[in-house]
Amino acid sequence: MGDGNCLYNSILRLMNNSMVTTSELRVRTVIELVANGAYYTRMYSQFIGPIDIAIKAICKNYTYSELYEIAALCNVLRCNIRSIYPKIDFREDMEILNNIFKPISTIIASCGITIFWSHVLNETDVRAQNNMTWSPNHFVPLMSPPAFDDSDNISDQSVSKVVLGNIPSELQGLTIPEEKLISLYRHNSCVIKLYSPFHSTTTAQAALKGNCITFLQSLPNIVNSLPLKLDDLCDTLKVIFVGARPPEHVQLKKVLTVRKKKVTQALHWLKKNNILDQNVDINLHNINQLPEDDIPEAIILTMEQKIGDEEIPSERVGYVPDPLADPTESTNSDIIPISNR
Repeated sequence: MGDGNCLYNSILRLMNNSMVTTSELRVRTVIELVANGAYYTRMYSQFIGPIDIAIKAICKNYTYSELYEIAALCNVLRCNIRSIYPKIDFREDMEILNNIFKPISTIIASCGITIFWSHVLNETDVRAQNNMTWSPNHFVPLMSPPAFDDSDNISDQSVSKVVLGNIPSELQGLTIPEEKLISLYRHNSCVIKLYSPFHSTTTAQAALKGNCITFLQSLPNIVNSLPLKLDDLCDTLKVIFVGARPPEHVQLKKVLTVRKKKVTQALHWLKKNNILDQNVDINLHNINQLPEDDIPEAIILTMEQKIGDEEIPSERVGYVPDPLADPTESTNSDIIPISNR
């Protein structure tokens, strides 16, 4: 996809972790360039220009990547990145563009990937639009042929030595609180709003509907040990319930439960298979504080509840006519209770 995030999308194509996003990789790249600006200036400024200008551009999402980002990502991911630039038009920096970028000497590369500079249009169309010159605006990952076999026959190791295929069982079925607990990078806050679809206690059923809203945080917060403390979980997770009567614990549990074993298995899988988690410490003390299979007390204590019919009208303004506005109507419902699946 030529959306400006193609370099990061190429990296994600080689990573089997649905919790890592292009935004996270972009922010980590910026942090790496800021933290080691002198090094990158010395190595690459003569080819690309001032690093401060480049960093300002990188901070904007969907901004096309260049050499600085590739050089920084090899240190962020702790892997060798082979850059292949097609020899179409001569560039003075052609030799540096066709190169293998390696982490700084104190870091041992754990894998290697290959990135190809390209364009979303064919060469003829590009030249017609660009004064007969060719320049790239896209990145694609290069993989060995086995990576394109049927998903059931994919080898555990591709050319990049990164597992490909479906989401592993350890990361399937995680609830939102569990995902927050094992998240390496807290780039947003989450508000879960649950409500009963029935207006009156006379028609209330054992079903919940809801939606989840996320808000970007202004500053990145990267941790070095996981899982988070349960008390810290509520800093980025807020639950609001609106309904005719308080929800039953068993209903909330389907959405908000935390399972100690599930969290532990997910963390061990991430540490073993995800480049970004390899240096994260698994905090056994925090794991021991997790419930075996229940809603954390911190979530219950901070959950906001709006109980009573008088709260309902304001929550429904702007929605389509409600078929249950008349409490005497049939209480049959085809609403499926919320679950973590």
